[in-house]
Amino acid sequence: MAGESLLGLALDSAPSTRALPELCKRVRFRKSTCRTCCDVCPEDAIALDPGPTISGSCSDCGLCEIACPMEALRNELRTDQLLLAEARSLRSQESTRDRGKVLSVGCHWAELKNGAGVRVPCLGRVSENIVLGAALLGFDELVLIKGRCVECRWKQGEQLLTHSISRSRALLEMGGFNGISITVEERPRSNENALPRRELFASIGRSLRKQMAVVLHQPETTIREMLEKDPERETCAAPRREHLRALLRQAPLDNRMTEQTEGLRWAKVMIDEARCSACGICTHLCPTAAISQVSEAGDEVIRCRFSLCTNCDLCQQACPEGAIRFEEWATLADAVDDEWKVLARVGMSECGTCGNTIPARRQGLCPTCEKRQACSAHVEPQRGERSQE
Repeated sequence: MAGESLLGLALDSAPSTRALPELCKRVRFRKSTCRTCCDVCPEDAIALDPGPTISGSCSDCGLCEIACPMEALRNELRTDQLLLAEARSLRSQESTRDRGKVLSVGCHWAELKNGAGVRVPCLGRVSENIVLGAALLGFDELVLIKGRCVECRWKQGEQLLTHSISRSRALLEMGGFNGISITVEERPRSNENALPRRELFASIGRSLRKQMAVVLHQPETTIREMLEKDPERETCAAPRREHLRALLRQAPLDNRMTEQTEGLRWAKVMIDEARCSACGICTHLCPTAAISQVSEAGDEVIRCRFSLCTNCDLCQQACPEGAIRFEEWATLADAVDDEWKVLARVGMSECGTCGNTIPARRQGLCPTCEKRQACSAHVEPQRGERSQE
């Protein structure tokens, strides 16, 4: 009976992080060389073929969730909303003792004061949503408590935490929340050498899942099926960015622009009309449907909702004309603005040979017909020389 209970606890500790390959850069654009999730994973649990798959060795540290610009890796059991809900409960409990204005967030290997605070596997999992949410809940100070990162197998999280703090401070300044302070303390557990019970069960569970993976089979989904999903569906949204927008709507908005802070994905996408061919590649590849293309009075109009753009730069990488760039830094008002903004208006005409729709500036021929014409102009003189010989 005790063995069954142990097995149940181990399997209950199964990793809840899942991958959405249809959002991965490598799936949506084959020339992409992005390996962010693999580089940050401390367990080598992520494989790319071409999109991410997660093995049973995953420890649910959450680092891949924060590092991936596409939000292609998620954990619905430990979202920012749930962490803030836990912080809200602490705020109400501590307010009667005049200690409710300090929120402690600690990793698994950190020692929390009086055991009160929010636990995360690694502080690298703390996003700007947590910091901004803490400010909106009325906390005056956010204390991030870590163990000995240099000795931790999740040491990659320390760099993610540094970037997250930089992004958070930039957003707090823009939102007028200069009153909350962010401090980082190193306070390792006194019994650090002892493996916590949850970690023990998680370790057992990972071993069991590796063995079971030989027997279990998951139905395969082709890349074409993944890319044909409706981009407006929940699986193709960016829930962490959506949550940030919801938080920003509660902040006083102004026209102050973001500073160029490392890791802060908050720039506006720009399109050079003189180079854009209205091919539609950017609209099809955008994982959040932030870019759309419509026809108006014979023109092709490319639009963007800046509030949906996560600055993944996939459109910039894939544009065959090199017409897309991220240049102007956005404001908080842009982050919550759901209006479509026109990026480019391209006049269209018909190819004089095949009749396909092309930009008017191409003067009568589409690229395919231009290549055929150039090829035939090169081949005909050679044929004439051979006939004379």
